[in-house]
Amino acid sequence: MKIAIVGAGAMGSVYAGLLAGAGHEVWAIDRWAEHVEAIRERGLRVEGASGDRTVRIGATTDPAEAGEADLVVLATKAMDVSAAAGAARPLLGPETLVLSIQNGLGGPDAAAAVLGDERVVVGVAGGFGASLVAPGHVHHNGFELVRLGERSGPVTPRIESVAEVWRGAGFTVRTYDDVDRLVWEKLVCNVAFSGTCSVLGRTIGEVLADEHAWSVASRCAVEAHEVARALGIGLDFGDAVAHVRAFGEAIPGAKPSMLLDLEAGRPTEIDFINGAIPREGARAGVPAPFNETVSALVRALEQGTIDAVLEGLRVALHAHRVTLRRDVPGDYAFPVTVEALGAGVGSLRDERTVDLRTQPVVALLQGGEQVVQDDTRGAFDDPSFHRMLETYGGLAAQIVTPIFADDRLEAIISVHVLGEPRAWSADDTATCRRAAARVRGLL
Repeated sequence: MKIAIVGAGAMGSVYAGLLAGAGHEVWAIDRWAEHVEAIRERGLRVEGASGDRTVRIGATTDPAEAGEADLVVLATKAMDVSAAAGAARPLLGPETLVLSIQNGLGGPDAAAAVLGDERVVVGVAGGFGASLVAPGHVHHNGFELVRLGERSGPVTPRIESVAEVWRGAGFTVRTYDDVDRLVWEKLVCNVAFSGTCSVLGRTIGEVLADEHAWSVASRCAVEAHEVARALGIGLDFGDAVAHVRAFGEAIPGAKPSMLLDLEAGRPTEIDFINGAIPREGARAGVPAPFNETVSALVRALEQGTIDAVLEGLRVALHAHRVTLRRDVPGDYAFPVTVEALGAGVGSLRDERTVDLRTQPVVALLQGGEQVVQDDTRGAFDDPSFHRMLETYGGLAAQIVTPIFADDRLEAIISVHVLGEPRAWSADDTATCRRAAARVRGLL
């Protein structure tokens, strides 16, 4: 079977490595160019509870390069599913099935809204505790369960066929006639540890070992269980506390992906996990104060510092450098005041040879325009602009977003890609605008 994994982060890389190890033709598709290049050069290494293997697979940033697949796995974060589904269209043939695997609520529905109801099925993976060690290298603490089902109705032959493919790669798989049960059984575990570990900065085992932390985590799980029951969703366990403790004891050293996102300055899935419980509880008339409070605290942490926002933006867009320039007193227009740098990338903090007041980009920013350049080399026929490209380390593509205060250009956020041009997407530009709004609130 030809399988395309869209979103080759930690979990997507585990899927890709094990499915390829079972003899399938697998393509990993991700925006992170360093990860893709490492897989191309050295193969994909998967180590942890399933063993330690390095496999050769296809890897690309462009779905069209992979071509039509038999199975497309959307393994992105829940908030990125719509964009990923749209990008996956070149992978779809007449019979291609799309398996949407996310934490929390709403991912498969978002995929179906883009690709159609009949094509999309649901998956939930639990008990893996996966994290990326380095480009081309993923580790997972556990190897528990993959749940599969249709978006509505009982298990079908196509679901059983997909389940056998995954079982053949070593995964433990259960198929479900009830998609709500499929999703909520994992969600109860997610809400226990995702938010609590993120607020405290602790592993799952550390939360289990601390009676105060565990009291919050277990109450989050109980609230989710109560909401599910009120909605008429029949779960396979009656004691939510015992259920989530057993789940956590299997992967004590793991950090939930939400905590990893916070540590990297990336947006989290809080609104799809803990934040979903008060929302669904309101529909059922069941309050969820613990989940509501934990969600509010995670959102406060997400705001973070300017440094964290810039680093999160750099990682999210797989850029080489992100700078914040501010209109501060001095003899240089808009100096770099904060920056996030990839490995080996030069700093611009002390760069003063380029007079930004002469740059055509700044004129556009002054007019309120976000400047998006896929290939800077042909952007402006302006000598000062091309001197800037070389001074900035061979700047090849950029997104430059203005920040205004009282109708005055107060700051500029620049995302830099060096070496080769980059085809920016609408999602990339929107991510920059969101980061600019967060920085504006911190200035």
